[in-house]
Amino acid sequence: MSQLTGFLVIAGYLERRGNRSVVAEHLPDVNFTGDDRKALVTQLFEVRQVIEPAIVEMATRRATDPERAEIAQIAARTTRDLVEFREIDRTFHAALARACGNPMLNEVHAKALSALFGSGEFASLLYAEVNRAEVIEIIDSALDAHRTIADALVKGHTRKAVAAVVAHLDDVERRMVERLL
Repeated sequence: MSQLTGFLVIAGYLERRGNRSVVAEHLPDVNFTGDDRKALVTQLFEVRQVIEPAIVEMATRRATDPERAEIAQIAARTTRDLVEFREIDRTFHAALARACGNPMLNEVHAKALSALFGSGEFASLLYAEVNRAEVIEIIDSALDAHRTIADALVKGHTRKAVAAVVAHLDDVERRMVERLL
């Protein structure tokens, strides 16, 4: 956890105040244009790759029965509509973060998701008509991954849940960077 904290301080998500770490008020400003959109996607997914495996590991151990049921219920939802999928995706990952039982990590994660979901660069990749078929494949793959993550978490299989979230994030990032125009 100290490695994670150090990374988050360097990245600007946490600030040190005395011997305590607190969540930064604002995320660092980074502006991207043109082909740099994919650099932003990569950076945001790198942050998620650091944070979300720890969140899922803790959630698998700490989630209450109602939290596990909520996560499974969200993961069971299906759609091919991008707007609806983005809401399901954000709700699913936010539920995982709440279930980890660490309010500071939950807050850092919420800010990272806000940066991702609020990014015009990210949205421009998803909503471009030329990317429509690949986006449908990303949606299908992500929803399958959500079910795999939720199943492992509900059953208390920490390693499987962590491996599933790492594979999920890798898959979505790879598809977005390599296949979207």
